[in-house]
Amino acid sequence: IPPDKYDGSADAQTFFHFVQQSLDYLEDSRAPPNCEVLILSHFLTGKAYDFYVLEVSMEPAHWQKDQFLEKLFDYCFPPNFKSQQCCHLEHFRQGELSVHEYLYKLCEYFTILGWNQMQNHREMVNKLWFGLK
Repeated sequence: IPPDKYDGSADAQTFFHFVQQSLDYLEDSRAPPNCEVLILSHFLTGKAYDFYVLEVSMEPAHWQKDQFLEKLFDYCFPPNFKSQQCCHLEHFRQGELSVHEYLYKLCEYFTILGWNQMQNHREMVNKLWFGLK
């Protein structure tokens, strides 16, 4: 299934949905690595497509998909977006959210900040534990 088009909006949920759909699409289609970024360009519009044209289009085969997606994020989101999210995470508590909703939102923050269980396991567990009611 091809990914939904991404217009470059600075909406984390939309961006990471595009990323997941794109990775699934590339894997399912067994695209050669040197064609992956070119293939993804067909699903970009607006500011996201502007990035592709300005930074990538002359040599798309030299870009790896992970590098491309990271630079696309940097281009489409404000420079201080990750630091803002880090500050939000620092003060984030369960409050009135169900445990399931709280865990979902934590995972969203962890994804935005690039945290993973191998490198940030302790911080993730502490944030879950100490942020509960």
